[in-house]
Amino acid sequence: MVGSGGHHGASIRCTGSAFTEFIDCYKSGYGTYRHFGNRAVSGGTSTAWCDVNATVTHVGVTPS
Repeated sequence: MVGSGGHHGASIRCTGSAFTEFIDCYKSGYGTYRHFGNRAVSGGTSTAWCDVNATVTHVGVTPS
């Protein structure tokens, strides 16, 4: 996803259990870092955003 001001992010919707999304971001001159989305229950959506001018390099979820 692309948001306002050049933010890149990801959104995951899942069913079956509770989860928290995470995304790995890369920003030139800074490197790779991880942001976590909100905790979501079955049927919900978790969304996470990178900083401005960073790109999403990996998306995943962790049970919570």
